[in-house]
Amino acid sequence: VADGLPRGPAHAPYTGGGEGAPRGELVLRGGDGRFIYASISQTVVRAGDKLRTRSVVRDLTSQHEWAEALKRSRLRFQRLFADAPVGIALLGMSGCIEEANRALGQLLGTTATDLIGRALADFVIGEDRDQVGTHIAEAASGRAARPVDVRVLAPRETWASLFISRLAGH
Repeated sequence: VADGLPRGPAHAPYTGGGEGAPRGELVLRGGDGRFIYASISQTVVRAGDKLRTRSVVRDLTSQHEWAEALKRSRLRFQRLFADAPVGIALLGMSGCIEEANRALGQLLGTTATDLIGRALADFVIGEDRDQVGTHIAEAASGRAARPVDVRVLAPRETWASLFISRLAGH
């Protein structure tokens, strides 16, 4: 080994980690039985004729708990979105559908996947399309959402109330 220090589990349990000290993550069990998620970076140094290790241990438990809570929240939202009994779509600034749920696909006589990339206005009767465009522009500028009733092109002409609003942060 180039630096003359032996490698192996007794001296360097982590291999890799990029530049600097080898590092890794592991789960420890605390005295109270709780699991602690930790990041350890370790450097092996020679001190005279002895080897020593310098280790930095970071408690990652709170970050791990936040990540798990975020994951659960995303899963709940995805289920709510997918299984909602009303049609829901996320539109881009151009008015094209980026995501849609099953109920919207059923309302429009297609699948949610087939709606992706298509303009919402394409599913509205010609005379009502201007209202949709105006409504999208108002929502994009951050103005308060208000419902608008339009006739949609579905297997049969159907009235629908559109509620278009801008998502916070977008």
